[in-house]
Amino acid sequence: MEDLKLANETEVIKPDRTALVVIDLQLRRRGIDTIVLCGVSTGIGVDTTAREAFQQGYNQIFVEDAMAAITKEEHDYVCKYIFPRIGKIRTTENIESSIS
Repeated sequence: MEDLKLANETEVIKPDRTALVVIDLQLRRRGIDTIVLCGVSTGIGVDTTAREAFQQGYNQIFVEDAMAAITKEEHDYVCKYIFPRIGKIRTTENIESSIS
């Protein structure tokens, strides 16, 4: 993921299952309205953060191949049926080409 970092990018490491509980105010102060999500637990951590972000009005981009779940079926289900309802699904290649 180091190759995808932008010069002026702010990286936020989430402290719990959902990232937004602590960082919502920081994002709003900076005028950030779109978040890019990836992570280790597609169906728990990423999904929990995504649902909360959706409720709070954030635009979301899900980097499908930068997430993982215990099973491929869990990952595929969330990426196919949940995330498209609340954001855009992209790959690391899509993200990389859009910022190059």
